[in-house]
Amino acid sequence: MSRAHYDQFEPEIHVPLLRLVWIEFTILALLFFAVGVSMQWSLRKYFKDFYKEFGCQLWSATVLMTVPLMFRAVLDALAHDEAWMSFW
Repeated sequence: MSRAHYDQFEPEIHVPLLRLVWIEFTILALLFFAVGVSMQWSLRKYFKDFYKEFGCQLWSATVLMTVPLMFRAVLDALAHDEAWMSFW
């Protein structure tokens, strides 16, 4: 790809797609965490014995599955910063 094509591609397609991916991963992480928390509140309320036995594992799973989504969202957000991108 020539430099002229790249210069045209970057602002028109690449930058909006980066922003879209950043927003999608942020929404996914927040939604996943919110659903996990609400599910655990329901389990704690209606299935006390189950929650008592597996509550710690469920919280660990919720947090550990949310972290990669947030990590990706943070990296995509940092991709918009020129100083960060020039560092890499």
